[in-house]
Amino acid sequence: MSLYQACAYFLVYSFLGWVVEVAYNSVVLGKVVNRGFLNGPVCPLYGTGALVLLLCVSVIGGGAEPSDVPASLMFVVGAVACTLLELAVGWTLERLYHTRWWDYSDKKFNFHGYICLEFSLVWGFVVVLAVKTVHPFVESHTVGAIPEGVGMPICLALLAVMLVDAIVSSAVAHGMDRKIAELGRIRQLMLAASGAMSEAIGSGSIRAAGAVQQGQLQATLAAAQAKDHLGEMAQQVERYRQRYDQLVDELTRGTVAGAGRLLRAFPGMRRSDESERATVGELVQTLRDRVSSGTGKGAKTRRRG
Repeated sequence: MSLYQACAYFLVYSFLGWVVEVAYNSVVLGKVVNRGFLNGPVCPLYGTGALVLLLCVSVIGGGAEPSDVPASLMFVVGAVACTLLELAVGWTLERLYHTRWWDYSDKKFNFHGYICLEFSLVWGFVVVLAVKTVHPFVESHTVGAIPEGVGMPICLALLAVMLVDAIVSSAVAHGMDRKIAELGRIRQLMLAASGAMSEAIGSGSIRAAGAVQQGQLQATLAAAQAKDHLGEMAQQVERYRQRYDQLVDELTRGTVAGAGRLLRAFPGMRRSDESERATVGELVQTLRDRVSSGTGKGAKTRRRG
């Protein structure tokens, strides 16, 4: 495989993979969503998988053309190669962004939610179909039809655009990771503050009742101290809520090329921290409400006490 072939196949299969993802999720979710980690109409996972698969099939087939390799052997190679690649990418993304972008934990014979037997078998069938029917067409209409002198500059330009997209998307994902983590911490602080306020109200009531028995002046002082303490705590909770609403608003904006798009593309994303997992669920619901109501950038977010 020449460098020109590798670049062309990577781009074409990245695009075709994105088409498959959008079509599949349109059927499952009932709406069109720009699937994929990148903003553009590409899923590099599929392009990388296609290259790895073509090389593996060629090596195992003794250098034969991929279309000449037996379908049974291609099924096994495709299922194993795509499953290992999906496992590696899923594990890497979670380590980088503390987020599980897809999760097969609810399916039988899964491995830590990264991969599962059902989709491994699907990968095998998809590979056989792609190599036997799609690849000959792709080959004849790309490297077979466009001279390298013309096609290679086009490939390099598209790869450069994809690289920029990857850098921007990574920055967005890192920002989203930090904001979701902060939301999780604020949620815990608000819960702790609510508990402290409840305890303060109970303790203040007990002290006030004791002060009443000793004299009106002491009762008045105790009530004033309790009121000041509760006022300070209420102000702190309000600051938490304002910051929480601000972060939710920032995360649910940018539904075309921002954190909002990633939340729409991966509504089932799973965070490792339990409080952050609940936060993601609320963000996705807020985003759905905002999109369905047609509200824009300045929409008022719902508050959680």
